[in-house]
Amino acid sequence: MQSRKAFTLIELLVVISIVSLLIAILLPALSSARQAAQAVNCGVNLKQLGLIFQMYTDDHKGHFPLNWNGNGGQGSPTGDWQYLHIARYLNFEYDSSTKRLPEILNCPSDTLFNLRNGAYHQQEPSYGYNYYHLGEGNGDITKANFYKRMDVKDPSRTVMLGDSGHAEEDGKASMTIAQGLSDRYVYPRHDSQTANILWVDGHVDRRAVDTISLHPDLWDRD
Repeated sequence: MQSRKAFTLIELLVVISIVSLLIAILLPALSSARQAAQAVNCGVNLKQLGLIFQMYTDDHKGHFPLNWNGNGGQGSPTGDWQYLHIARYLNFEYDSSTKRLPEILNCPSDTLFNLRNGAYHQQEPSYGYNYYHLGEGNGDITKANFYKRMDVKDPSRTVMLGDSGHAEEDGKASMTIAQGLSDRYVYPRHDSQTANILWVDGHVDRRAVDTISLHPDLWDRD
């Protein structure tokens, strides 16, 4: 039987060069596909959160969840929307400031999800709430602004939740977003330019951050 011919050194180097070239060509495409998949999964999370917010408003006479910014409120783990009202819809009970948040609050592209915020003494979600126009509390819970879905004039064009940056990224905790505060804008979590947005009517899409942050009409319930 004829013996099998071994690779010569030159042939081996040619094969290695071809493989290296293929890897160099394919890696960016694989990275882009991975980022696209993460953006899709992020959108799915927000869509599910939209259904949970709908359940909450159905159970509370149309009122949105409150984000209580006051004593025992924001800055206290039980004061923010994901703890104060939404947790039980996620089968999540806050019992420790180090307890991991449910994965539905995690954008797969967010490497800082669940990072403990020292100033706020809690773990941070990936998404921020348009609390100022939908569920604002300020100091005295008896004077909190409990807004209703019926108060929102254009639900398909009013931000409810969106990708939000952490203190390490934009200088502010991630739980809330607001149009008028540069450190609480939605965060360009995808493609370094876009963010996933959940609108009050429940649909989700991805928008360039500038088109969201610079247009107050997309935030105001009126």
